[in-house]
Amino acid sequence: MKIISIATLIVISCLSVDAQDLQTVLNKNSAALGLDARKTLTNLHSSGHFIMNGTETKIPFTLIQAKPDKLRIETTVFGFRAIQTYDGTNAWSLSFTQGIEAVKTDPRNMEFIAAATAIDGPFSVNKNNKYLLKYIGSDTYQEKPVEIIMWSSREERLIYYINSENWLVDGVRYEYHKNGGWYSMEYRIKSYRDFLGTMFPKEVSALKNGVEMVSLFVTHQEIPDSPDGSKFGKPSFTM
Repeated sequence: MKIISIATLIVISCLSVDAQDLQTVLNKNSAALGLDARKTLTNLHSSGHFIMNGTETKIPFTLIQAKPDKLRIETTVFGFRAIQTYDGTNAWSLSFTQGIEAVKTDPRNMEFIAAATAIDGPFSVNKNNKYLLKYIGSDTYQEKPVEIIMWSSREERLIYYINSENWLVDGVRYEYHKNGGWYSMEYRIKSYRDFLGTMFPKEVSALKNGVEMVSLFVTHQEIPDSPDGSKFGKPSFTM
């Protein structure tokens, strides 16, 4: 009985330490990002350009967001427009290479973007409460000291690498199980910009399965009028 009691105390003590560490990191990250300044934001319009790895072509993009996790991404490639939307449940893609009719896509990719770029902050979106948030510990990421926090479910992991010197997010890695294997998407945040007293990513590298695909640069942000809900539904080239 005494052995069981001691083991129980050890478990409780460890859980308590993890909970304290988790809350400490969350608090410091919130202060560094200025999340209090985001409370009045209900939607956000960001724009800039991205460059495909191995090229020098600047491809313009716009990102329209509405709380909690609705997205619309528009790009123009060599004069051709492409649109991706996510209404919080369904994801759609429309481009001339696919035809003139939008097609449904795997919503998990858009869920990752929604979580990584959430207006309310990196730990605000937990789709259908399917993820468990936990503190993983200290490590290094891109040769910098970080604290690691992870949302996890049985087949998905959303890992945040938080710089332990400035408490900003250095990277977000999404790992998911599909067709019997594990795949990953990752954002590495290289710099931030201050918008209305809160920090948003300015320069980001995007990787897929460990391979750098694009570099993204945000050059402008504004608060638009509340977008119509149809903006996040099935897109068309006339909308």
